[in-house]
Amino acid sequence: MGQVNDPYVLKLELEYRFLQQALKDQIARFSEYEKEHKRMIDELSRDITKKFCEYQTAKLDAKKYMKENCK
Repeated sequence: MGQVNDPYVLKLELEYRFLQQALKDQIARFSEYEKEHKRMIDELSRDITKKFCEYQTAKLDAKKYMKENCK
């Protein structure tokens, strides 16, 4: 197949390549957002679990304190 030198065909080829690259860039950007989103969810989940454990422990300690000191 020979080289096409028609200006319209060349213009369409450039537009096609531009759109193809734009799609690749968007996919790459989305992948980065997705990774950051997953990291944030993991971090928040760990923080929530830790805080819940602290809360439960404090609640049990308060009940124990109330039972021992408020007879």
